Amino acid sequence: AARAPRAALPKRRVQLWSALDRYVLTEFLKIFVITALGFPLLLSVIDLVDNIDKYLRAQVPRGDLALSYLYWFPEQTFLVLPAAVLFATVFTVGAVTRHSEITAAKASGISFYRFILPIVWGACMATAIGLTLGELAPRTNAVRMRLLRESRDAAGSARANFAYAAEA
Repeated sequence: AARAPRAALPKRRVQLWSALDRYVLTEFLKIFVITALGFPLLLSVIDLVDNIDKYLRAQVPRGDLALSYLYWFPEQTFLVLPAAVLFATVFTVGAVTRHSEITAAKASGISFYRFILPIVWGACMATAIGLTLGELAPRTNAVRMRLLRESRDAAGSARANFAYAAEA
């Protein structure tokens, strides 16, 4: 038996990111970017205040000093990224909870897990950025040490001639 051809159904446009997803991701990214850039800046100011006398004694030129902090930025950002993701997650979920947006989404049939999917996606992107910065940081730190006229041993981060003598 031959079937009658079906009427062509209108094609549904599959939307990858809904307005809610874009909103949650935007709120997450605002806090994440401020934290990921603000904390390293704060660390740089603290380090500069702690070590300014050492840099003045070594007569490090101002340009080299400023450039050294630029080269130190990847390591600082790498160290701060987990805290930035935590802050962004907590403050985003807190803000949308305070304004009852999670309740409205759940009333609309959106599960909490679907609601936080953009946050999970943002955290995964931060992980990729962190892995990239982790690979870049040792190279930029080597340049920074040359600019500041320091060696690894002088910074106190490596042990030289370390031996442990136990009783036999």
